[in-house]
Amino acid sequence: MEAINPSYPGEGKETLMDAVRWANDQAGINDLVLANISEAKKFLESFKAGQYPANIIEPFKQNGTLSKNTGIRKAIVPLQGWVMMRTKENQIDYRSAKVEDLYIEPCRVLAARFLKKLMETDVIDLQVLNITDTINPEYFFLNQQLMGVSYTCNLPIKYDR
Repeated sequence: MEAINPSYPGEGKETLMDAVRWANDQAGINDLVLANISEAKKFLESFKAGQYPANIIEPFKQNGTLSKNTGIRKAIVPLQGWVMMRTKENQIDYRSAKVEDLYIEPCRVLAARFLKKLMETDVIDLQVLNITDTINPEYFFLNQQLMGVSYTCNLPIKYDR
């Protein structure tokens, strides 16, 4: 697993990975990593402070339907990821209200901005008008001094190819 190179050709909206890179940059998130959660936990221990906030995304799964009549495939990508920041304190009381102000809300804003920018890309099926997402506070990474949010979204992907 490695960090994804943020340099990409054109608008960065030709493929789902290009769209994710573009949306991550537009949201103002410093780093983008494609990894399953067990890999991400190990990898995040080696991150430097300047690499945060980081967006960690599970490798893309896809569900779809193919129309025999039109040959068009409609796909849904159940996107799952985390936007994380390193805490300044070694021991942090996650029940403290300051955690919301310092770590959770900034990451919540970045995750929402990332998802919104992703919806602006060419890979999203425009026939789907409403897309539901979930953004949750995340305390899973406290042993790495990280806090932030997890997000999920069912992305309707169009396939013209």
